Amino acid sequence: MNKANVLISKTDYGFAIKVEGRASMECSPSLRNFGENIIQGAFSKIIFEMKDCQWMDSTFMGTLAMLGLKARKAGIIIEMLNMDEKNRSLIRDLGIEGLFKFDSCSDTIIDPDNSQNLCTSKPDQQNTAETVLKAHETLVEIDNSNAEKFGKVIEMVKKEIDDSSEKH
Repeated sequence: MNKANVLISKTDYGFAIKVEGRASMECSPSLRNFGENIIQGAFSKIIFEMKDCQWMDSTFMGTLAMLGLKARKAGIIIEMLNMDEKNRSLIRDLGIEGLFKFDSCSDTIIDPDNSQNLCTSKPDQQNTAETVLKAHETLVEIDNSNAEKFGKVIEMVKKEIDDSSEKH
């Protein structure tokens, strides 16, 4: 499976989210939108099932970081279940590991019949560009050493957004 699926369902503790395939910027705008709507005190936990996640790009990880920061402010725990060492290493290398709890579990946490796939609709170009920008800016905010890795991406996307807004 190359294309990602990000399945989300409401639970008694909050939300369960299962990430399958290659999690990339294509799913990030929907995940960002979910994160922006977190309300303090509304629930206690978000659990990500990562067993079937093959890989994550920097935009997806930056979006996870945005969600992690917002959840922390709201007193919500984000738990990553069954994340393999390759993906954990990616998160560690970006300095965002501390935003999440990590655990392993064999129980199924999501009911596919009662879930919604956040990756079904293609987000518009402007929303994707804004998500890419915010995700990378967040990674730099959290760990300044990411500025060297993503400085050019941030510049390029800012220019793309500016050029796009000049056309409208």
